[in-house]
Amino acid sequence: MTSIRDLTCIHSVAHMAECGKYEEEFIVYGCSCVEKGKIVYHISPSVREILRFKEQAALNNQLVSPVHTLMNRCLVQTGQHEQRLYETEIRLANTLQQLYSHLFFEQLEVCNHAPFTDAAKEIFDNLRFQMNGIFSLDYLQILQGLVAMAYSSHVLTTAALQEIQQWEKKVQQQLEHDVFIEKPFKRSFYGICYLDQEGKPQYKVNAQEFMVLMEQRKLKRQRIPVTPIFQKTYWYDYGVEPKEIRKQFRKQLETYYGETYWCYWKKIKRLAPVVDKMQFQQGLHLLETTNVPEEKDALLEFGYDWNVVALEM
Repeated sequence: MTSIRDLTCIHSVAHMAECGKYEEEFIVYGCSCVEKGKIVYHISPSVREILRFKEQAALNNQLVSPVHTLMNRCLVQTGQHEQRLYETEIRLANTLQQLYSHLFFEQLEVCNHAPFTDAAKEIFDNLRFQMNGIFSLDYLQILQGLVAMAYSSHVLTTAALQEIQQWEKKVQQQLEHDVFIEKPFKRSFYGICYLDQEGKPQYKVNAQEFMVLMEQRKLKRQRIPVTPIFQKTYWYDYGVEPKEIRKQFRKQLETYYGETYWCYWKKIKRLAPVVDKMQFQQGLHLLETTNVPEEKDALLEFGYDWNVVALEM
């Protein structure tokens, strides 16, 4: 039974919260891009929403800045939650405005204007042949990562991309009838594999996708071979520790990102770059004069994707 003292404490805490005596934490994510000649900002408290927008933009050959985040802790009175969230989003938009200028996007566009080729099409024709009869969403996700990587390098045309996407859609439709049993708990993990200086695979695993993205960006700037992000959701029963699920996820990464995977990865990255290296270097030099390190770092990441930055492999 609830005592009078407990009720008094409950009402006191509720009153203090209503009066804004406690801090609330707001975390938002965002990126910038050019639409109809103007720089626009996509901001959301959902990191997944922003990352999905960025992935789709890449498939549409739309240039988007790196994703940034901002955390704001403040007192919130009753009815002020939406206002404080909006203020946090505006603060992140202002930060993005200071980090990525028109000059940055102009240099991106100059480089990205390079035509698309089908230099990687034969690689994916072979990969799809090898995957015939293998109905696995995991392997399909790995293939999609390689396809996105090739398309961002301009070594796969839009027509070839759409052909592969149609094939992927058919495989997914065949998998829709698979029996799936939900259990009381679920946990998603995200991971990447990269090659160290000795060429040995290493792994980064986290339950937060944004943290893995930050690790991937750092490795790109260091010119270290790194995979696209792989994600998997697990359902599990009572008595199973999340750390055991994490170990299972890591073991699967070790299986998926073996010698065969890296063979295909290297074939794609060793194709002759389509983006002009001289234009890229000129853009890099121009951005060095702006004294905004984030612009240069971002261009280096694009250079990694375009295959114009020499990798340590």
